[in-house]
Amino acid sequence: MTREGIEIKKIIKEKRKRIISICAVIFLLMAAMVFTYNNYFLYKEDVVKITAVKNEEVYEKEGLNGEVEKYYNQEITAIIKSGEYKGKSITLNNTCSYSRVKDEGYKKGNYLFVSLSGSEDKLSANILSVKRDMYVMVLICVFILGIVIFAGKKGVLSIISIIMNIIIFTYALNEYVNGKDILKLCNLMIILFTMISLILASGINKQTVCAIISTLISVALIFIIYKITKENFEQPEYMMMEYITNPEHLDHIFMAGVLIGGLGAIMDVAISISVAVNELINKDKNISVKNLISSVKEIGYDIMGTMINVLFFTYMCGAIPMLILKIKNGYKFLSIIKFQIPFEIIRFLVGAIGIVVTIPISGFIAITILKKRRQVND
Repeated sequence: MTREGIEIKKIIKEKRKRIISICAVIFLLMAAMVFTYNNYFLYKEDVVKITAVKNEEVYEKEGLNGEVEKYYNQEITAIIKSGEYKGKSITLNNTCSYSRVKDEGYKKGNYLFVSLSGSEDKLSANILSVKRDMYVMVLICVFILGIVIFAGKKGVLSIISIIMNIIIFTYALNEYVNGKDILKLCNLMIILFTMISLILASGINKQTVCAIISTLISVALIFIIYKITKENFEQPEYMMMEYITNPEHLDHIFMAGVLIGGLGAIMDVAISISVAVNELINKDKNISVKNLISSVKEIGYDIMGTMINVLFFTYMCGAIPMLILKIKNGYKFLSIIKFQIPFEIIRFLVGAIGIVVTIPISGFIAITILKKRRQVND
């Protein structure tokens, strides 16, 4: 057999393996979805499926800004899907507003968790919440299928890294609830997140080592910058953070969120610079340090603009719903600027500084380590 024939046979074999792998993933995802749509036995609460809903406007209420909001009564017919009364029909009542800000409206096809009471002849129920795991599973399946199809083995490794990071994050939260210091846990999480994510994404090699070192140094640097700034300037009103009920260590909680929030962008910049430097050195082993520095600057400028904008949009879109709700409920714009916006600005600025300092740090470390390795090999 000719060399061309061997190559074609090899390509066909790889394609066949890829198709089989994708089909296996699709089968597993479909099984997971079927299971999620029928996993009522996993829950202590009874589950019902809505078969019909009648909406009736009952009254109107004027808001703080003079806006009139309509309120509706929903007469809901549902089938019990689990428990002792499985298969029986039940009627539920629900009152909801048009905006659904403080309540929920339901529609045909929704699954609800309910608390049943009464006898078989006269059942009544209180609605607890919507069963949403099937919707989440659909999104998870689409995500996994997309990443497996388009990224292959690297996509699978990315999924594994996400799962491992979730486990670490859950463990750290549990430890914080049990009394451990949030900043110490944050530092441990950053180290583990960085090593797991970069090693699984890029493998164990010199450029990954460069990216890990650069990321950790950059995070440590922005932590120091933030600490110095906090000690010398007025601190934000941490008590105004949403859902904060425990006044202890609010600055530590906020800082932990800032550091972890900017970690992804910093890792992306660090590995991009390290890979670029490695490619430049591999293509031209005689390339000068001056040319490498010039190339890192050009690459860094392109990455910096994009990543800073990604960070900005991420933090801003997270703040938009709360800002709109507060404005609609009569909060003065200046009060929102004073108490709400500073948190998002600080998160953004600390993350942006992290991106900016990562470029020269990762460039210096990559050039030092990778150029030295090339000289040793030669």
